[in-house]
Amino acid sequence: MVDTQGTTGTQGELSRPVVRVLDILEALAARTQPVPTSILAVECHIPKSTIHVILNTLQSRRFVAYHGAKQGWMLGPRIGELTREAPLLLHGLAVLDTFRTSGGEQTPTQVARSSDLPLPVARRTLALLAEQGMLEKVDSERFSLGLQIVSLASNIRWLDRLRTAAHPILIRLRDATMETANLVVRDGHHALYVDQVESRYSLRHSGWAGQRIPLSCTATGRAMDNPGIAVAVTDAIEAGVTAIACALPKGEKQTALSITAPTFRMTSAAIRNACSMLERAAAELAAKA
Repeated sequence: MVDTQGTTGTQGELSRPVVRVLDILEALAARTQPVPTSILAVECHIPKSTIHVILNTLQSRRFVAYHGAKQGWMLGPRIGELTREAPLLLHGLAVLDTFRTSGGEQTPTQVARSSDLPLPVARRTLALLAEQGMLEKVDSERFSLGLQIVSLASNIRWLDRLRTAAHPILIRLRDATMETANLVVRDGHHALYVDQVESRYSLRHSGWAGQRIPLSCTATGRAMDNPGIAVAVTDAIEAGVTAIACALPKGEKQTALSITAPTFRMTSAAIRNACSMLERAAAELAAKA
């Protein structure tokens, strides 16, 4: 006689790791931004000690990739390499994402290194994106962002209205505090800097327009949990930087205004004044936006 009960039990034990791997890959495939380990563990019902082992194994095979700056996981380049249809949308997104922080022109080698894509895939993807106007071919080896990106961005009308309404307020905040003023909108589990008016000090927090940060443990994240109330956090987005944020009490998208500055300049009095100004500014922008 065959012990079917024992066989079923054995199959269940063997299939559990496979199911967990598939659950992780499906969860990542459904997201457009990096997912923190803690969120993956909850969504996939996997203990944290186990999910770390699985993710590290998948990372070693390049099926997933960890983005340190965004503190989360995404599908890795190996997923795309399993198909002969290249480049995939995933490749295009990975290539475009490398231009977010490059600040200018890039070569295929630089893109491949930043995106973890094989060099041949990076080259083919760059060529196709250039054909569609998403990128501009500067010369035989260098590419920059194309005008089609600007055209697409201009169609996000709510963002255009928000930035138009917020910019004069950001200038006033910068002038009143002497520090960098920012406009930030929520993007899933992250916040996106959509506008920034930089401090006139030579030592300042700058160059963050277009950057994403995790919401967890940041001033912006905490402020969005309590709209209308300013929150100050130190060393969250960058060591030696203090951020003070206040979320709008209402709006089409969850939005916050913030001040970012070197911590040594942010005395208790400066933080109190900034909090008061941000709360008034957030209420003003909410009325206009």
